[in-house]
Amino acid sequence: MTGNELWEQICFFPKVTEVSPCVCNGHGESHNWIKQSIFWELPYWKTNLIRHNLDVMHVEKNVFDNVFNTVMDIKDKTKDNVKARMDLKEYCK
Repeated sequence: MTGNELWEQICFFPKVTEVSPCVCNGHGESHNWIKQSIFWELPYWKTNLIRHNLDVMHVEKNVFDNVFNTVMDIKDKTKDNVKARMDLKEYCK
């Protein structure tokens, strides 16, 4: 399916951030959509040939933010806290 064909199928579905999932006509038969992904808000998403790949730019930004905030010990932004350390202790037995 092209991006435009796919968009025609899901453009009327509620966005992920708006409401709870809805089961629309044809669910399970012609499609499995229940919500519209936030990725459709990206300007290039309709023309993206491989939509199931991860968006590298956003993944790199998230990894950088998490590492930077942890190294710089930025209050309320770091992922390094007591709970995370207890989880590490539990998972790394």
